[in-house]
Amino acid sequence: VYRMTLVKEHNMKELDNYVELIHLGEPDLIEIKAVTYCGKSDASDLTMQNVP
Repeated sequence: VYRMTLVKEHNMKELDNYVELIHLGEPDLIEIKAVTYCGKSDASDLTMQNVP
């Protein structure tokens, strides 16, 4: 099982590399989800712009 969280401007530019890993791993299930923005935080630089 692969679980992937996509974050615009952080890891969505790497989609071709994810495809390669998926082919290598041959998972039975792939769960793809988008990041959930929960508001401003000192621990994170995410904004609504990062939600695909």
